[in-house]
Amino acid sequence: MFTEELQERQNDTINIKRLATQRKLYSEAKIINYCNFVVTVLIPILISVLSTIPNWTLLRLPIIMLIFHAYTLLAIGLQYWLTTLVSKLKKFAAHIQLKFDIDVFVLDWDTRFLGIDNDYELLVAKKCEKFSEKKLNSLYNWYDLSKLKDKEKMEVIRLCQKQNLQWNFTIRRRANTKLNGLVIVSIIICFFIMIFLRTNLAQITNSMINFVPLITWIIAVNKNYKRDKAILSELHGLVNDKRYVEDTALLIEAKITEYRQNSSLIPDFIYHIHRNGDEKVFRQAQIITAESHASKK
Repeated sequence: MFTEELQERQNDTINIKRLATQRKLYSEAKIINYCNFVVTVLIPILISVLSTIPNWTLLRLPIIMLIFHAYTLLAIGLQYWLTTLVSKLKKFAAHIQLKFDIDVFVLDWDTRFLGIDNDYELLVAKKCEKFSEKKLNSLYNWYDLSKLKDKEKMEVIRLCQKQNLQWNFTIRRRANTKLNGLVIVSIIICFFIMIFLRTNLAQITNSMINFVPLITWIIAVNKNYKRDKAILSELHGLVNDKRYVEDTALLIEAKITEYRQNSSLIPDFIYHIHRNGDEKVFRQAQIITAESHASKK
C-alpha cells in the first residue's frame, strides 16, 4: 500500500532532518525580520516620540538631529541587506521542504515544473548537527495517514497537499488580523502620548513623518496577504480539480514552493497564541477530508 511507503519515507532520517532544517531556517529568517522591524520602523518611531518631550531639549540639538538623519540613511541600507538575507533563507527553506514532499510522495523531479534540482544536503547536515532527539522526534508523522489506508497514490498525495493548504490559510488569516490590530493600537497609543505631553501641531506633524516606515510596512503586509490569499485560492482550485493527475501534483508543489519563498513570515508569538486551536482545526480538517475520500471508495 502506498500509505505504508509514504509513512516510512516521511519518517526516514534524512527527511526528518530536512523538516528540522527548513524549520530552523524559517526561525532564523524571522529573527532577522524582527531586527529589520526594530531598526527600520520601531527605532525611528521611538526617536520621534522622545524628541517631543519638552524637557529633552538635547534631542533637538542640531548635531543630534544630524545623527538621527544619518541613522535614517543607514537604516535604509540595512533594510535592503536584511531583506535580501531573509529572502535567501526563505528560498533555501522552501526548496528543502519541496525536496521532502517530492521524496515522500515518490514523484519524479520534473524540471518543467520544479526547475533545477539544487543540492542542499550539506546545509541540512550542518544545521542538524545540534538538534536534540526530542526536537527531531516531534517531526515524525508529518502527514496524518490514519484514515487513508488502501487509498490510491494520487488520492493520498492530494489529501496531503490539502493538509498543507488548510494549515497555511488558517494561520495566515489569523496573523494578518493580529498584526494589523497591534500596529493600529500602537499608533493610537503614540498619538495620545504626544497629546499628553502637550506637543504643538508642528511637533505632532513632524513626528508623524517618522511613522511613514510603519505605514509603508502595514501597506506591504496587507498587499502580501492579498497576494498570498489569491495564491492559496488558486491552489485550492487545483487540488480539488477532478482532473487531478501527477502533473497537477507537481504544479501544486511548484506553486506552494513559490508561495513559501515569497509569503510574509508569521511571527512566532502569533503562532503560539493560537497554536492549540489552529492545530485542532487542522486535525479536524484532516479527518473530514480523509473521511470524504473514504466515502468515495
